[in-house]
Amino acid sequence: MTSTRQVLVALLSAALCSGVVDASNRDLSATNIIEDISIPYNAATVGTDPLNQLSFSDPHSPDIPIRHTDNRLLGHWLWQHHRVPSRPNYFQEESGPSSTVYWGTNSGNYTHNLTANAATITYYNQIYTFANANPNYNYSSPLFHHVVLANLAPSTTYFYQVGDSTYGLSSEYNFTSPPKVGNTTYPFVLGVVADPGLTINTTVTIQHLVDANPQVWTLLGDFTYADDMQTNGTTSTTNGSSLSYVPSPEGTYQPWWDLWFRYYSNAIASRIPLLPNHGNHELEPQYLATYASGLANNTQFQSYVSRNPTSIVANASGSDSPLWYSANVGPAHMIYLSNYADFYVGSDQYNWLVQDLASFNRQTTPWLIATFHAP
Repeated sequence: MTSTRQVLVALLSAALCSGVVDASNRDLSATNIIEDISIPYNAATVGTDPLNQLSFSDPHSPDIPIRHTDNRLLGHWLWQHHRVPSRPNYFQEESGPSSTVYWGTNSGNYTHNLTANAATITYYNQIYTFANANPNYNYSSPLFHHVVLANLAPSTTYFYQVGDSTYGLSSEYNFTSPPKVGNTTYPFVLGVVADPGLTINTTVTIQHLVDANPQVWTLLGDFTYADDMQTNGTTSTTNGSSLSYVPSPEGTYQPWWDLWFRYYSNAIASRIPLLPNHGNHELEPQYLATYASGLANNTQFQSYVSRNPTSIVANASGSDSPLWYSANVGPAHMIYLSNYADFYVGSDQYNWLVQDLASFNRQTTPWLIATFHAP
């Protein structure tokens, strides 16, 4: 078994060698230090139940995903503001408190603040309309607040809190901003994981990822496997004669997403920037309960796009869909593609990729890494 960092080395080595012939300006200095960033698998790490590590006293779950440019980060957090159905199969947003992020380079001394506004707050509803569906299991998410932290110094540790001065602030967290775009100081450590779920094995995987001390990490789909659960939270395939608890595509257990993000926020996402991508388990079709292409008029990927504001990053990279985008991180140009939206010649995703590759500059970012979920 190899460590997360060893897997990373294999990925980046392949990416480096693939473009040597037609990239005369490619920076090859990293080839001399590849062996220095490999670490052995730590067999002493024992998995524990991630749900036992959750704290429910803090209503905020911060996450620091990456923004497109080298001096900005896109931060987002949830506010566990109660949202209730006003009538079956329809949820109406209650007015709630504002939420602000306070940050600075010294612990307890926050020199900047930014409040999320209505345009950057997202939420979603999961409504079950299949035969004999129990409306009590319809789901209404917390509020997700998103802000862009601008003018950050590269490779700098920032301390921050999120919340509201009246209703309460989170604990203090910290993160280190990514290296400057175009920086070719190595090693550059990118953590790569996929299909993590929320099990005893999850804690082992994330612990090894944290041990590798990545500057940025990327998750290539299948976050929670909430669509493998029944609407009442069980994993049973039958429930007597009732059809109220059926598996995806008719049903999912959306509270599992809330638990997943709370665990990952505490374990890694609140302090190491994340670049997300989606997989088939993020499809989670709603209402019609049939699989289709892409967002399918906002009936698919609703949890993924609400909780991961990739649309902001996508817009910065010229994409009109949150399902595909690119970002520059240190010496790397990262491309995120979708297996679950049209990618034939002439499709929106294809045309965007052609445009993105045409604007890619190997002198600035010599590493070109394209990602998607399915092989």
